[in-house]
Amino acid sequence: MKQKIKSRFNAASSSYESVSSVQKECAQILAAKTLEFARGFVPNSVLDLGAGTGYATEAMLKYYPDASYTLNDIAPSMLEMAQTKFPKFGFCLGDMEEIDFGMHDLIIANLSLQWLSDLEAFLLKLNKSAKVVVCSCLLKGTFAEWEELFCYYSTPSPLKDYPTEKEISELLTAIDGYIEVKDFSVAFENAKSFMKYLSNLGASASHIEMPFAKIKEIVTSNNGPFVVTYKVGFVVFKGDLNN
Repeated sequence: MKQKIKSRFNAASSSYESVSSVQKECAQILAAKTLEFARGFVPNSVLDLGAGTGYATEAMLKYYPDASYTLNDIAPSMLEMAQTKFPKFGFCLGDMEEIDFGMHDLIIANLSLQWLSDLEAFLLKLNKSAKVVVCSCLLKGTFAEWEELFCYYSTPSPLKDYPTEKEISELLTAIDGYIEVKDFSVAFENAKSFMKYLSNLGASASHIEMPFAKIKEIVTSNNGPFVVTYKVGFVVFKGDLNN
């Protein structure tokens, strides 16, 4: 699955910023929540996990312009896009679950945690690696309208099984954090244009192989306006380095 994710985001590096308005808005919210949660906190080092083209780093720079930034992503083409924006920052290519990044004052991750294999283990890892951690993650209910179409046609959903708000809340009880949820709606001309959007975003990797004939049937049968919902959890906690 990780190889699929890498491949899709690599291919979408040139189109990503033209379709990622929700991702950019979430990055701005992350920055604002950091400022609200950790008043008076000024990080010397910031690690941006699953940075993509660098939206979260760009948002944090407004508040912490003097910090040292390191951006990570699994897709080299995405990281290359970020490097053109921030040529003087540090960059680390690879799977965030497999890399030891060392210690940082602030760790941020904007809409990348939903791709992890083991979210619980990773949150515990972050708890021991930073003073403050601020992340956003897609939750169960994201693209529910798309999932409902597949259910109607008695076809398994191609969507990844996103975590629920309750599951993340239970994980956070052990590390003294909290989650806030916000919904975003995006309108499309039809189901086909939504599929193109997912491809341009790099988010089309599926955990199952979908028969082309079935996808074609679903798309061609739903040619009217199509609105999908993002359900995003914003996760904030202080790490063990504060103790």
